[in-house]
Amino acid sequence: SFTLKFFHQFKLWILFIPFFLISLNLGGGLAKLPVEIRSIKIVKEMIKTNDLLVPKIDGKPYITKPPFYHWMASFASRLFGSVSWSSIRIPSLIAAFLMLFIVYLWGKELGGEELGYLSVFITFSAYLFIVIARRGAPDMIFSASCFTCLYVFQKIMRNYSNFLFFSFYLLFSIAFLTKAHVIFLVVVLPVLAILTIKKRLRRIFSLDVILMSLFTLL
Repeated sequence: SFTLKFFHQFKLWILFIPFFLISLNLGGGLAKLPVEIRSIKIVKEMIKTNDLLVPKIDGKPYITKPPFYHWMASFASRLFGSVSWSSIRIPSLIAAFLMLFIVYLWGKELGGEELGYLSVFITFSAYLFIVIARRGAPDMIFSASCFTCLYVFQKIMRNYSNFLFFSFYLLFSIAFLTKAHVIFLVVVLPVLAILTIKKRLRRIFSLDVILMSLFTLL
């Protein structure tokens, strides 16, 4: 069809269209949710005190969520030279782009390049995806890391390699450091279900898996 030929002609450059559209006026307007107000306060305090270990608001610890998103927002703010709505939203924007890229790769592996492109635009057409991609909050980093974690897992199931094995645990760590125990519902349960169906559940009791799991949790 004309649509599929159009996607094929532009290849991966077409992925930059969602990135460009999401980034328009990224720092415009005030925070629409309390989470962004908390985020900008935490990032300002992190940079002011140089304390990356414990997020704080008005000098008081805020430990409801792990600090990975705030680390990324602090890094972006240092690059920008100041803390702003743009600097705290940039990590979500980048995570959204990376997630679209993994959507493309997964779709391509399942049904060719055309399905990869269509998968990207189906994902991008979801209103909530755009909203979260422009929000100064941990959600998009968590979503992207969990999705990529599952993508890497299915590749491990097909063709195991040490690189994929360590990548899985690295992504797991990022997701855990972003929204903590929620990852056990989003990643661990599906992984256990797949291993059970494939009759490979015993693999989780192998020495390398146990050691890497303990190291990751540590």
